[in-house]
Amino acid sequence: MKNNWTNHLCVNLRGGGGLYRLKRLIAFTLVELLVVIAIIGILIALLLPAVQAAREAARRMQCTNNLKQIGLAVHNFHDTRNGLPPAMITVYRPSLFPILFPYLEQQNLWDVIQNSVDKGGRTGLRVVVTGCDWWNYAGCLTAEQKKGFGSVPAYHCPSVPREIPAITTTVLSLHSDYSSGPQIDYAMVAHPTATGNWWDFSFNNVTYAKNTLSPFRLANSEYETDANLDNVNTWSPRDTFAWWQDGTSNQLCIGEKHFTRDYPAGDAKDGDNLGDGSYMMTYGAAMNVCSVARTFYDIRWGGETPICTRNQEVTSTFEAIDFFGEAHPGTCNFLLGDGSVRGISVTTSATILCALANVRDGKTVTIP
Repeated sequence: MKNNWTNHLCVNLRGGGGLYRLKRLIAFTLVELLVVIAIIGILIALLLPAVQAAREAARRMQCTNNLKQIGLAVHNFHDTRNGLPPAMITVYRPSLFPILFPYLEQQNLWDVIQNSVDKGGRTGLRVVVTGCDWWNYAGCLTAEQKKGFGSVPAYHCPSVPREIPAITTTVLSLHSDYSSGPQIDYAMVAHPTATGNWWDFSFNNVTYAKNTLSPFRLANSEYETDANLDNVNTWSPRDTFAWWQDGTSNQLCIGEKHFTRDYPAGDAKDGDNLGDGSYMMTYGAAMNVCSVARTFYDIRWGGETPICTRNQEVTSTFEAIDFFGEAHPGTCNFLLGDGSVRGISVTTSATILCALANVRDGKTVTIP
């Protein structure tokens, strides 16, 4: 038996105006359908930003956790070795980041360095961790080992687009042999000596490296002269927490790097940015230290320099890789000396940032 609505439709169709009424019924149904579709579209448009914001919040939380893990590793190193991890052992040797491997559950990677032999015949701590002597030396590292060095979870921020490769063979302009290797998204905070050159803390000059005002400095070793740096076999921490004279809660230690994103492939600025490696070592010449450290003060750019915005236009091949930058909307995460992590606004005064980077300027500064 037909229901009432079907009977009503059939009766109306038998009448003279049946076709007209059917068209009106169909038109009314289509209008309802379009209204429903429009409402659904509006709801999706409203929900999408919220979903994106939730995803970014999760990425920022993961980044914060990464820096907390690094901070915990720094403190565990200090407890174990009675001192701070050094910025570097000597030039061309491992930097702070691989030195922390055993404290980030990456002992196997540290063992690879310890047990390796580079093409110069150096072994263990004397391995020269550079592109020419180790990373690309045939037979030194397997593909799986390279992948391991480039995949340390605590060293990668999920908000940094991975078109910036975790492992790069692109090179920096000044030292083409020394840049190949894994990238990370974090860098040590560096503050200049009285000379105003922030990169002096890893320069091939013991006096400069010892006098830097940066939170991490050159390791102690059996040789303290420039001529003998390459002969170092043993080392120990140079500083304790007492080096951070303004207090651990007022000391910026490690932050997120500035990466440019919008330069076309092949652009010189883009090439230097992609050549931001290797984080496992520091260099014996200015500029190339940017792979392991960044600064808030650079005499080449007029002194104090704030946190870079995400797509900040650069005016030099090297500016893109000198500074800290906005990895999260309006914010750059930093590890403080007490192990806490703070998101600092890109609008924060460069004067404040410089004071927080300097280990002993005696200034009372409130982190915004």
